[in-house]
Amino acid sequence: MLTPEALSAEQREAMPPVEQALVRGNPANGRKSLLIGSHAAHIKGWDEAESKALLEELSAAALKPEHTYRHHWSVGDIIMWDNRSVLHRGHEYDEINDRRLMIRTTLAGLGPTVVDGTVQIGV
Repeated sequence: MLTPEALSAEQREAMPPVEQALVRGNPANGRKSLLIGSHAAHIKGWDEAESKALLEELSAAALKPEHTYRHHWSVGDIIMWDNRSVLHRGHEYDEINDRRLMIRTTLAGLGPTVVDGTVQIGV
């Protein structure tokens, strides 16, 4: 979980927990991925301690060096990833004192939305 102090009470209230599938398939390539990481609180229907233990075990496996990419930033770098299959904050950082500039673009639907041969990007 994120540090509770990282969000105000109003921010936490505006973003209530949402149920998600633990295992999900990527319709573009058929590969499966796990929804794990700091936002995964527990597995519905499981004992809380067993649930947390499994999520920690899965996260530890995902964070092994052979499964990670760590970017060393240079001016002008742009990083893109597919949120359906990437744990994009695999290493701890101080979310209260260390800030990141992120500009998010979300593509609608299961693939690009094409209108008159151009890709329409939702911002």
